[in-house]
Amino acid sequence: VTEFLDAVEHEAAQAARQRVRYHYLRCEAHCESAIERLMLIGFIRCARTAQDHNMRIVITKPHANWSDLGHLNQQLDGAMRVMAADVGVTRMAWIMPQAVVGDYRLDFHIRCARQLPERSTPHHVDLAVECDGQDFHGTVEQTHADRERDRFLTAHGFTVLRFTGTELWRDPAGCAQTVFDRITRFFNGGER
Repeated sequence: VTEFLDAVEHEAAQAARQRVRYHYLRCEAHCESAIERLMLIGFIRCARTAQDHNMRIVITKPHANWSDLGHLNQQLDGAMRVMAADVGVTRMAWIMPQAVVGDYRLDFHIRCARQLPERSTPHHVDLAVECDGQDFHGTVEQTHADRERDRFLTAHGFTVLRFTGTELWRDPAGCAQTVFDRITRFFNGGER
């Protein structure tokens, strides 16, 4: 019995490693820097634990027509309704690296949606996750541009989460966990 259990555990671990690598290779080309790739790996790690919290996290390549938030709403709300009907998933998050919103390209756009029984369409919240390396965010001009971007995104309903390169190099799992905690608070009814 122990020998068979060990073999099954080994197979499960190998399959999990293959899924992690698949998700990373599918999206890493869309990340523009090493710190964005660190955050992507952190998100993949969090997505693996999300199923234990009765939620689904999908890491996907960005689609050009998703810069139109109305079109994004239609696409993802439809996907959410299908998931709720087919497998009972009522809490989903889509993570899209290098997604375009307005005139801005976000390091990561995260759309969180939960299907509430009293609503015909899912309730959603949008997060913009920015990975600010010193090379591109170290000047006064870039800091001003970042604040302008934050104001635009906030005016369009986004919550902006920024992480410095130092934070990401020091603790990529902790940075991704901070985002995952924000997603979990929304799913549990704690935000908008």
